[in-house]
Amino acid sequence: MSRRANVATDLFIFSKRIWHWRLTREQNSEPSLEQGQESNQKANTGSPGKEQFVPGSLVHVQDQCVTGAIFTMNSFIVTVLIWTAVACAEEDKLLGETSETSFRKCQQAFNIPVLEVLPGGGWDNLRNIDMGRVMDLTYTNCKTTEDGHYIIPDEVFTIPQKESNLDMNSEILDSWVNYRSTTSASINMGLDFPFKVNGKFSSEFQRMKTLQVKDHAVTTRVQVRNLAYTVKNNPSSELSLGFKKELMEICDHLEKNQTKMATYLAELLVLNYGTHVITSVDAGAALIQEDHIRSSFLKIHNGNHVAVTTSAGITFAKAVNFNSEVGFDYQNSLTRGYLANRTNSRMQSIGGAPFYPGITLETWQNGMANHLVAVDRSGLPLHFFIKPNKLPGFPYHLVEKLSKTVETAVRNYYNFNTYPGCTNVDSPNFNFQANTDDGSCDGKVANSPFGGVYQSNETGLRWNVMEICIETALRRPENSEDIESLVSNMCYWNQGGTTKTKSSVLLVDAWGMNMAGTVCTMNSFMALVFIWTMAAHAETDKPLGETVKTGFQTCKDTLKLPVLEVLPGGGWDNLRNIDMGRVMDLTYTNCKTTEDGHYIIPDEVFTIPQKESNLDMNSEILDSWVNYHSTTSFSINTELSLFSKVNGKFSSEFQRMKNLQVKDQAVTTRVQVRNLVYTVKNSPTSELSLGFMKALMDICDQLEKNQTKMATYLAELLVLNYGTHVITSVDAGAALVQEDHIRSSFLLDNQNSKNSVTASAGIAFLNIVNFKLEADYTSQNALTKSYLSNRTNSRVQSMGGVPFYPGITLETWQKGITNHLVAIDREGLPLHFFIKPDKLPGLPGPLVKKLSKTVETAVRHYYTFNTHPGCTSVNSPNFDFQANMDDGSCDEKVTNFTFGGVYQECTELSGDGLCQYLEQKNLLTGAFSCPSGYTPVHLLSQTHEEGYSRLECKKKCTLKIFCKTVCEDVFRVAKAEFRAYWCAATGQVPENSGLLFGGVFTDKNINPKTNAQSCPAGYIPLRLFENLKVCVSLDYELGYRFSVPFGGFFSCITGNPLINSNASKNAGAPSLKKCPGGFSQHLAVISDGCQVSYCVKAGIFTGGALLPVRLPPYTKPPLMSQAATNTVIVTSSETARSWIKDPQTNQWKLGEPLELRRAMTVIHGDSSGMSGGEAAGITLAVIVALGVVIVLAIYSTRKYKKKEYQAIDERESLVESLATDVSASNREQDPSPA
Repeated sequence: MSRRANVATDLFIFSKRIWHWRLTREQNSEPSLEQGQESNQKANTGSPGKEQFVPGSLVHVQDQCVTGAIFTMNSFIVTVLIWTAVACAEEDKLLGETSETSFRKCQQAFNIPVLEVLPGGGWDNLRNIDMGRVMDLTYTNCKTTEDGHYIIPDEVFTIPQKESNLDMNSEILDSWVNYRSTTSASINMGLDFPFKVNGKFSSEFQRMKTLQVKDHAVTTRVQVRNLAYTVKNNPSSELSLGFKKELMEICDHLEKNQTKMATYLAELLVLNYGTHVITSVDAGAALIQEDHIRSSFLKIHNGNHVAVTTSAGITFAKAVNFNSEVGFDYQNSLTRGYLANRTNSRMQSIGGAPFYPGITLETWQNGMANHLVAVDRSGLPLHFFIKPNKLPGFPYHLVEKLSKTVETAVRNYYNFNTYPGCTNVDSPNFNFQANTDDGSCDGKVANSPFGGVYQSNETGLRWNVMEICIETALRRPENSEDIESLVSNMCYWNQGGTTKTKSSVLLVDAWGMNMAGTVCTMNSFMALVFIWTMAAHAETDKPLGETVKTGFQTCKDTLKLPVLEVLPGGGWDNLRNIDMGRVMDLTYTNCKTTEDGHYIIPDEVFTIPQKESNLDMNSEILDSWVNYHSTTSFSINTELSLFSKVNGKFSSEFQRMKNLQVKDQAVTTRVQVRNLVYTVKNSPTSELSLGFMKALMDICDQLEKNQTKMATYLAELLVLNYGTHVITSVDAGAALVQEDHIRSSFLLDNQNSKNSVTASAGIAFLNIVNFKLEADYTSQNALTKSYLSNRTNSRVQSMGGVPFYPGITLETWQKGITNHLVAIDREGLPLHFFIKPDKLPGLPGPLVKKLSKTVETAVRHYYTFNTHPGCTSVNSPNFDFQANMDDGSCDEKVTNFTFGGVYQECTELSGDGLCQYLEQKNLLTGAFSCPSGYTPVHLLSQTHEEGYSRLECKKKCTLKIFCKTVCEDVFRVAKAEFRAYWCAATGQVPENSGLLFGGVFTDKNINPKTNAQSCPAGYIPLRLFENLKVCVSLDYELGYRFSVPFGGFFSCITGNPLINSNASKNAGAPSLKKCPGGFSQHLAVISDGCQVSYCVKAGIFTGGALLPVRLPPYTKPPLMSQAATNTVIVTSSETARSWIKDPQTNQWKLGEPLELRRAMTVIHGDSSGMSGGEAAGITLAVIVALGVVIVLAIYSTRKYKKKEYQAIDERESLVESLATDVSASNREQDPSPA
């Protein structure tokens, strides 16, 4: 957002708030609530002649009312204030520089870098990640650190430390319960909330816990820490504009007593800005070695605990090429035992020069000056900064309520992520998911009977009875009672509920042009004058003849810097792990750069410097593709809002791993070096991109007209183009990864020396990157040779950095990272999360909610139609190669079921000839029925449409005398409804009485039995739905060898009766939508958005390649639109707001009381006024008459001018040319996403 827009927004909010509080003070002298209720009830009962207002979702009362000249005058004052402020802001821009570019001016003046490690940012104390900026930063004074090495903001001060610590002995973390972060230990120790879960969702903690539990290991940590500065925030710092804006939105709802909406916005605030604010940060660098060694090794040497930690220190000193004293023996038996029992080792460089094997401590420390990062943080809870001195324009009681709302949101975030349980690994009650101990480790289990659950529901019919400025508009229905009444801004309204009468939804037709009133016209006129004045003022700022340059190219030309290519805000397909279309808008108006001045970044993002390097000396083992995690999108794949088990399962990386593991009977080892340079985050105030907004508006347009099928189709197209998620944060850096596939038998043979296998993978990787190993780390030992001989496949992948080639050194590869940054991890949220009222301010809240739900359903369908349940254990006879989610069928036994055939009925709705292609009789009965002993199961009913054209001739006459025949092609739609059934056995049936099942296929999918779009030999294809072919046979002698054990059909609306127990059948419970035990589920067809599946014996269809992803759309768009409902009023019972659609512009706007009253008059009719047709007729007549007068006047004027000024034809042609240019320009500027 430009500075002009920011100033205008702030002034508007400020003036609106002052006006609102002025009214609130005036209301203190108004009648009390009880008096308001009494007068309200009298007004309600005194209007028997009015039309009854039927309850419905389309009409609601406006909660604020400011009328007449006062509101108009107030709007005028606000307009003048905004215009004046913008003019002043533009003048300021000419006299000085904006804060966005001021630090670059300081850099140019002092020729020193900007300190990147700064306090004042938000912090998520559960995940240990930086969030949005809470405190403002400016560089007006060009302050520097006291040693003159760095430029710092005006709001911070530094305390020089120049401290270096080297631990020659390690610390031992014998349990993940005692975890301490290496870079945020101080802020994690805060006691304001349930502190035991602080940091428990960080990647550092989760890695430690996983390795400790699964490898039965403890952790040793050795580190070098260099501290350069402690950077503190000034207590007088102000809140940032974006954070303050979100607080104002919460305040706005708290003022109106809309606590639910305020709570929702407070939770969004926590999502965007975290739980705490960093008040102090230690800037420096740290080099850390974390080893995981077997717990048994520590127990054996319990009497010599110091020697174990010394061994860890020795291995660290060796890794950094430190020449130790004679007393440090690298070859002693304890150190060799330590290395033999090490299950995992990682070297992590946080700041300083990137780490590579063989680097010296001196070299690493010399690179620290230009690579400072945060090595510790301190902070306070977020709500602590929501106080009157930070929000001087707010009443004290409102700030207190706001602070409490945010505190509650943070506390809920903590509570909902606290998992009590047993945390002792050695206890039989151990709970791997628990992050706080609840004392259940020693408890005994008592079996308690479970009687089931149930849920009841009572419909509460509600409506709103509206009174505008103490004038009764409508009355409530008879036989009803009031629930509550309230007074808001001098307007009274009742909220009622019925106890005796039913209600129906009221669908409202649009009103004509006669609805445009004087007040509306005056407000529109003032808005037009304001916009015109602002545009004229903006245009005069530009020198004559100067063109406006936009985009990053201008910034590149000016700053001579590259543009950062790794950016958030794009769409993301979380099944295929690929980037999609841009969702959030990007602009380069302010020519922002990263704080180190190396890259140009968009206005809507901010970067957090990391300067982190990780080298795994041991590999990780992925013993099954079920445990796969991506190397570049791990975080977003673990997002749990949808079917997380299939996240990433259609990526090329996953499919390669699964194919190699299954076909080669192998496991995967992965060794990697990861260098993280920046974390790039999207600003919470970012706007949606124009293309994405236009797609949303198209869906909205269909929802307004009640065209739900077309809206569903467009939502599925949206998912196809923009994916399932939006990337909110991305890690920019580079990764060098080696993935080896070794035979599973080799791992089983060396199960007791699993750490030696992982070490062998690490040695193989170090050999490839040309690292010279020491004598005791030789790659020629017997285990390493065996590892290489059992390796079935190996790949080294370089993501970012310079292109990889055999023999390249790690040092060379890391030096090329700066100019080759890529995304090495991503975080994001589901696509529908960004479809909310603050992102679509021009649409009614209820409509946005419906739009969000439609898109969420489309994403959910994408997940559902690509979820393949089945047995995922390769060693089971029921293994299903296509399955990507285990359904527990690995140990199930197969029960034989007989198949009674299929049939399909059809009814013509319009046109003719469709049913002959849709009807299908049962092969066993020759009719639309099931044989004896079988019951029909209704799978689905749908409507099939086909368009056709035909020549139609009509006789047209003029004055009933002059007649002619006119022929034209007319497009028609033929429709037919089909109903699909299959026949399930109801009990014991005679042997060989059913049909043999030979698989299914469509025009898009093959039959897994034949690997082609065909049936096995001797099988007949029967048509079901529109294009599904079911292969059946009656030949038990020849067809039996091609038959597939059949376990039933089920669809999106009908379950599978073959899995029902006798108890559930007797109880009349609906059938479950799944397969019987021992059977696996396979997709038959997606028929107009409905999935139909069939069940066959598990393990039958294991051959062939992995199925590709099934992309949307799944719904067919209607050939012709149905009769549309033109919605003109939308209301929200949650926010007590009403929106009216302007009939001229088709834009939505918040309804004013006068407009709502007129709308009600049109909706319900007014006996004293003209009808809509009469008003339209008179209006049309007046317009025609005026048009005739204007045309005659123009004609007369032109004729007069032509007669008197015949000599200036050249000028006339020039005017016409200019008029043509203006007209063309207007047409080019006309498109609007709405």
